[in-house]
Amino acid sequence: MKIYTKKGDSGKTSFGIKRVPKNCIEVKALGNVDELDALIGLAVSKKLSQKNEGLALKIQNDLHRITAELVGLGKKGSEIQEKDIKFLEETIDSFELPELTKFILPGGSEQGALLHLCRAVSRKTERSILDAEKNIKISKELKAYVNRLSDLFFSMARFENLENGFEEKNPDY
Repeated sequence: MKIYTKKGDSGKTSFGIKRVPKNCIEVKALGNVDELDALIGLAVSKKLSQKNEGLALKIQNDLHRITAELVGLGKKGSEIQEKDIKFLEETIDSFELPELTKFILPGGSEQGALLHLCRAVSRKTERSILDAEKNIKISKELKAYVNRLSDLFFSMARFENLENGFEEKNPDY
């Protein structure tokens, strides 16, 4: 099987069962999900803590379910369920981290910095999914899940930095 099909040479791509312009808001949302998935893969390649590696791999699998939901090819009406949101919330709550009294600067260890970047890209992904809602149905569960995802990456980044002995730095204001 060849990797190229030449079907996209005209500037259109498959979105579920229809052809759409490659620059439409639905495809941009899919592209952002794909970017986040690849960035998580990069973070995993940098030897995350055991806890974070397992979480990262679960999130990557969830992102594939989100893709299926966005293009309407999922198995259920909503691929993301209430239990998925609850899992994120319980996981965020399970991190034992110092209390925050100020904003912190993204960075620290290489792993922590990559997870902060995942946080930022997950926020961009959330915004693009909400933009796509103008043309496709987005379940309330999917919206809640992507909203929690940036909080999870924030907690994962802080945990990774703590595990690697990096002190959090505050903005200079």
